Amino acid sequence: MVKQPLDIDIGMDHIREAVRPYPRAAMFELRDDGFGSPFEQLVA
Repeated sequence: MVKQPLDIDIGMDHIREAVRPYPRAAMFELRDDGFGSPFEQLVA
């Protein structure tokens, strides 16, 4: 059985589609809300 070469672009497209229905990670949401430093995110 011959394996096909990995196409990273197709793989990333599949991952993006799979996680689309889920909310973004809280770390990124806090950053977008103005809590930029790790300390600010820790105490938020």
